[in-house]
Amino acid sequence: MANAFAEQKFGSATRKQIIMFIADKASDDGSGIWCSKGTI
Repeated sequence: MANAFAEQKFGSATRKQIIMFIADKASDDGSGIWCSKGTI
């Protein structure tokens, strides 16, 4: 899932890192993200 977002721009490096982390934790089909705010 993270590959889908790798080339996009998100406004800042911090935002991109968060998006990439969340995408990595998502299901392969993107249907669910299984991490808490504390984990992020």
